[in-house]
Amino acid sequence: MASYLRLLTADILFILGCFCLLNAIRGLPDNPYNLADTQGAPAAVIYVAILLGIGVVAALLTGIGILTLRGLSASSFSLRMTVFVLSNTLLVLTSLLGIAIIAGYVLNTLFSSMGAVLFMLVILLVVTSAPRRTRQ
Repeated sequence: MASYLRLLTADILFILGCFCLLNAIRGLPDNPYNLADTQGAPAAVIYVAILLGIGVVAALLTGIGILTLRGLSASSFSLRMTVFVLSNTLLVLTSLLGIAIIAGYVLNTLFSSMGAVLFMLVILLVVTSAPRRTRQ
């Protein structure tokens, strides 16, 4: 699979992981230690809102990076690697945040397990799609 397709697949899997995480946090009590306390939002919901805000930017940045890398296919390796790192670091870090949210708050549901697997696949696909040196 071409590295561009792997990055596009990682972008799509990241969005699916976010949907799984949204379904996993649905129905969480506001305060799990006192179920009568219904003021405020659960911490997991706040973290997922932060993840979604950063995730939109990360997905767009990865998409822009894919287009830029397609245009730089004949450029030097160091330039391609710099563009790759700058455009995909946020996606990897946001996927790690998604895994941390799942591990800390909602690991006991099917959707959370699916979300964790999807976030891990995102990281794997991004790492394996790094530009390679071309031999001339």
